[in-house]
Amino acid sequence: VATALRSALRDAELSARQAEESSLEFQQAAAASEARCEALAARLRRAELQATLKGRDRVAALSEALEDAEEKLSRLQSWKEETIPRLQASQARVEELENQTHEAGGQVYSKHGSEP
Repeated sequence: VATALRSALRDAELSARQAEESSLEFQQAAAASEARCEALAARLRRAELQATLKGRDRVAALSEALEDAEEKLSRLQSWKEETIPRLQASQARVEELENQTHEAGGQVYSKHGSEP
């Protein structure tokens, strides 16, 4: 009976050590997994931050391009507002000169009886 009890005690101690080792291995594996998760979370935060910064850079670049385009459009509109009246005045002057030339040609024809 004592031998059986000693054998059972050794088996129990062996099982306890194995359970302890398994528990230790499990704890180590859990700690390693937790460390990997923390590292992945840190990488994710860095990636999100970089994406945010890139997005801000893109927004800033687009905003600057928009400001440039608005400025160019404003200058073009100013040029148009200045130029169109001058072109209209020039066209009116050309028409006036054409009419005067036509009238002068008609006067020459009526005076001399021949086409200019």
